[in-house]
Amino acid sequence: MANTKPMMHDQFAELSRRRLEEILSSLADVSIAVVGDGCLDVYWEADMTRSQLSRETPHFPLPVFRERMSLGAAANVAANLAALGIKRVGFLTVIGQDWRGREMETLLAQQGIDDSLVVTAKGRVTPAYCKPIRYGYGDVWYEDPRLDFENPVPLDADTEMEVIQRLRGIPSEYQGMIVADQLNNGVITEAVRQEINQLGSHYPIVVDSRERIHLYRHATLKPNHVELLKAVAPEVEPDAVDKETLVQGALELSRLNCARVLVTAGELGAIWVDGSDRILAVATKPAEPPIDPVGAGDCFISAFTACSAAGAEVGEAIFIANLAARIVVKKLRITGTATPEEILQEYEMLYGTHPVAAK
Repeated sequence: MANTKPMMHDQFAELSRRRLEEILSSLADVSIAVVGDGCLDVYWEADMTRSQLSRETPHFPLPVFRERMSLGAAANVAANLAALGIKRVGFLTVIGQDWRGREMETLLAQQGIDDSLVVTAKGRVTPAYCKPIRYGYGDVWYEDPRLDFENPVPLDADTEMEVIQRLRGIPSEYQGMIVADQLNNGVITEAVRQEINQLGSHYPIVVDSRERIHLYRHATLKPNHVELLKAVAPEVEPDAVDKETLVQGALELSRLNCARVLVTAGELGAIWVDGSDRILAVATKPAEPPIDPVGAGDCFISAFTACSAAGAEVGEAIFIANLAARIVVKKLRITGTATPEEILQEYEMLYGTHPVAAK
């Protein structure tokens, strides 16, 4: 990373119960679109006490007694927005003509997510993560290796153009956009990304990407600390990172990409850099184990974007997003969501009804 002169650091000061209620109540007037790689999360729960050695193969089968499905990846971002009770959630993704696509459409409808932007493409695979889970002996549960459905080839030209055309219509219908770029051969092709970068110069976009955060410009980039270091300082070990290293990395990514940067770093909290002389740090209170981090990032970006659109200041939106993510990590073996009621309950459990002072 390039050396950067020291800059002023601010610590987010407080959020009263009254202000929290004001922001959460304003979510009912917010509309946000999600663009990216939607997945279907499938849970197959097997009771191993019912398993008997197969006569045909030398294996004990998994007697599935319960099947659960939920929205994953970008679709889980949309589900988190819906759980927050915002006015309208739109979802732009590409699905195939398969059972997974049909199940995803059913779940979107059940959660009140507008699927009019969804593109259905012949020959396309609807991404899915299928998770066999074994139960039956005491309190022990065991998750087998996932079965992943992903596309082996990129979008064809016609489908890509359909995505771009629908993307161009989003700013006239929604107050902001979240981009979730996760999969290889996914929805966000280079041409789609260029369109997003152009929109970001005059329209609020928040981007989450595991591998390609460094390719987005003019938006708010939300990497976690591992993704940030991969983009600007691959020589730094993530396990040894400190807050000053994250600040310098965020400044570097902001400078290179003409972007605002919001870094999440677990117990170190979150750091905001917006290209000015201000660096904002927001502390967090980690949840006590047992925890399941799956879906926490989706919840965080949803709450931050929705609260920002509702008029919250940056520090306020990050504070609420931290609360929401803290709720989700305590929901085990499911990609959960956080409702306004749960956020208020979490606030009261941690802080009572008094303003929160920075330490």
